[in-house]
Amino acid sequence: MPPIPFFGGRRRDHHHQADSRLFAEIERSIRQREGRTKLQQIELAPEASFATSAAVNRSASVQTWLGLSRDIRMLRIDEHLETFQPRFAGYDTPLPETPRQPATYAFQFGLGWGPQDGLTRRLEEDVRPILRGE
Repeated sequence: MPPIPFFGGRRRDHHHQADSRLFAEIERSIRQREGRTKLQQIELAPEASFATSAAVNRSASVQTWLGLSRDIRMLRIDEHLETFQPRFAGYDTPLPETPRQPATYAFQFGLGWGPQDGLTRRLEEDVRPILRGE
């Protein structure tokens, strides 16, 4: 293999002493380590699944949006099922009495906060726009 013209066939580093080995010698020493390329590492890694991913991810608690199809009136319910906000196309809906703040209604849903975060949400019969919290 011909030497690299600019470096004279030798590896040089600005912060350390020059490496006196030729390119072929460096390549041979790297190949002797039997390292893997990134692609080889990916191919040898175990296949990801929902179960393995879920085991290492945090539990996310997010708000719920309810609305009917093609209707721009919606209802935002917070992640703890405590406050409800009517929305119009996603924008806040103020009341005439309080024009600078959104209408927010606070209700205690069920038994309230407990020692565990075990609240589940679902639609009634998985299709009706009736939210059930358990």
